[in-house]
Amino acid sequence: MLSEDGFEKFLEDGFLLVPRFLADAEVESLKKECRKIVDEMDPAEHKSRFSSGDRSEHLIDDYFLTSGDKIRFFFEPSAMDDDGNLRYDKHQSLNKIGHALHWLNDEFKKVTFNDKVKSLLRSLEMVDPVIIHSMYILKSSKIGAEVPPHQDATYLYCEPTEKVIGLWIALEDADEDNGCLEFIPGSHNNGLDGLSNRSSLIHF
Repeated sequence: MLSEDGFEKFLEDGFLLVPRFLADAEVESLKKECRKIVDEMDPAEHKSRFSSGDRSEHLIDDYFLTSGDKIRFFFEPSAMDDDGNLRYDKHQSLNKIGHALHWLNDEFKKVTFNDKVKSLLRSLEMVDPVIIHSMYILKSSKIGAEVPPHQDATYLYCEPTEKVIGLWIALEDADEDNGCLEFIPGSHNNGLDGLSNRSSLIHF
């Protein structure tokens, strides 16, 4: 899938852009499945809040820490009142859904393990990759906060740490106005900044 120049660029920058990686039908299937999952979810059974800017709360949240092999729901902190009731429609209140969509949901599993993903990872010289984590991140137009600069390897512990690779797939058009993903080229060569305590990370 990648040329030699593309692979060298990935090693230099630490990221790679692959336009239209998924077909339109695949994108629509994931969006439709997410809507179905949320439609069937009862907010009264899921009270966990998640903020990318503040680790202190979710690092002591058992619901979060034991979500590695489950499909769970995490709300924007401002989506709930002091009694834990939603201020907005549940579709507008979620921060993300995770962390085992790739294994427990057929539509997400189909895309996660398809030949395009396998081919891409082989192009990046991954020998025996293991998918341990998946999320559907929702960006509400009404609420939410910015995601501060971070390194995924500080959340997902593995050895060696530089082998953590994330696939971020935009299912909607994303730009600087509505919250695209941004990178600092070459920052992967500077080591880890702010590695969480190993016992406080999600358990897989």
